[in-house]
Amino acid sequence: EGYFSLGRLGESFEHALSALACSHTMALDFIFLIEAQFETEKQKRSVLSGVANELLKRVEMGVEDALLFYKAGMCLRKGLGVDVDYERHMVLMDRAAKMGLAAGFLGVGFAIAMRQAGVRYQIMPDVQRILALYERGYELGNALCANNIQAMSSNYHVQSPKYGKLDMFEIAAEMGDVTSLANWAGNVVHNRSRWEKDGAMALARARAAATAGSIIGMRRFSECFEHGVGTGVDAKQAVFWSYRSKLMAERSGQKQEVRFAKDTIARLAKTLPKTWEKEAAQWYAEEMEEEKRERYAKAVSLGLVTP
Repeated sequence: EGYFSLGRLGESFEHALSALACSHTMALDFIFLIEAQFETEKQKRSVLSGVANELLKRVEMGVEDALLFYKAGMCLRKGLGVDVDYERHMVLMDRAAKMGLAAGFLGVGFAIAMRQAGVRYQIMPDVQRILALYERGYELGNALCANNIQAMSSNYHVQSPKYGKLDMFEIAAEMGDVTSLANWAGNVVHNRSRWEKDGAMALARARAAATAGSIIGMRRFSECFEHGVGTGVDAKQAVFWSYRSKLMAERSGQKQEVRFAKDTIARLAKTLPKTWEKEAAQWYAEEMEEEKRERYAKAVSLGLVTP
């Protein structure tokens, strides 16, 4: 956050990757935030390539380090500074998992689930194997694995024999995972019977996820304003947060989130003054500057940067 606030995005990216490899609950969304600072793919690659290529160089030199394998693997999976290479990515994630890295189990499971694991896995996902990988990652302390255990129930209709009776979204949210905070809020938003009891908590968790940089969190926060969950109905705030999520999703390649945001804007913007987009752009710029100031102050207080 300190390097990000100073505009030193390459160094910020390097530390965010390390945090992600260590299962930090806000790291992935912070990487999305870094990606969103670049207006073009060429610009993004020119800044991130130095970090990615140095990681891959160390792998080729024979350095045995689970964190290194995970970080280099993430660059290859997402095309961060280097070309996408699912085969090499899967090899590195598998090596990280075999060395006991919690994020490695998440990486292998997610790759198989998303068909991003190379030629060997271009078949219907082995849901039981994916579930077992997520269970092991959760047991080693990865909150997103906890979130994904419950998501497996919705996506593949498979329930964990160990944790199927638990609310894993709640557990992951308590662990601080921003995706889980957003998912928990979304469950409330889409269940009217919970609005009175859980509406305030849904709003708070959606806000926490959104302000941490979670694009899903921004969508859920927008939905709270649209439907009046935990707050009054506010079409302007709903559109503004959807506008922000659209910009970030476009720049970080999250096409589904772009569609969600555009749908919300198309539905609600017609109720706003014609100047809404100009106001939203100004609001977004001010929000980003305020958040940078907060991150800078935090980094200074921790002695990470010198004022």
